[in-house]
Amino acid sequence: MRIYLSLFTSFFTVGAFTLGGGYAMLPLIEREVVKRRQWLPDAEYLDALAIAQSFPGPVALNISVFTGYRVQGFRGAVAAAAGIAAPAFMAMILIVTLLLPYRDEPFVERVFIGLRPAVCALLLAILPGLCQKARLGPLGFLAAVLTAFAVAQTWYPVSAAWLIAGVAAWSLLRPSSGDTREPPP
Repeated sequence: MRIYLSLFTSFFTVGAFTLGGGYAMLPLIEREVVKRRQWLPDAEYLDALAIAQSFPGPVALNISVFTGYRVQGFRGAVAAAAGIAAPAFMAMILIVTLLLPYRDEPFVERVFIGLRPAVCALLLAILPGLCQKARLGPLGFLAAVLTAFAVAQTWYPVSAAWLIAGVAAWSLLRPSSGDTREPPP
């Protein structure tokens, strides 16, 4: 019972103290899951992150489910998912109840505009660590940059799902890059 409570509270804390959604939560999830609780090793967290981004739905929810399942099976996945989702659910109820009547007030608009730089900073903060842990190599880095450019450009819309599938297929077809990580048990 204690491990379920630990999964719930760990992910609840991450969800409660992170603004900006799933990607902004990633540095806190990594700190909690890899460094503090040691539920996943670095390499497995990176793999979990790739899997979480490949499936539909919020990345933070997906990675919490993966972690919970890895730690304690189905019930662990439910505890972790409930923990990550509960703060957002409670916040939405609170926002709808308290702020919706005042949504056009300049003060409320300024608060949300002021939050944007913090969210951008959280996203940028995880980038160097992700790049370092991914051990991309020159071709992998080039693929990452080209994929980011293709998703960000606006003159010809490209589906991120097709790009992910294309890069995954490319990585399967190219020669091994000499990854020396131990395979998972």
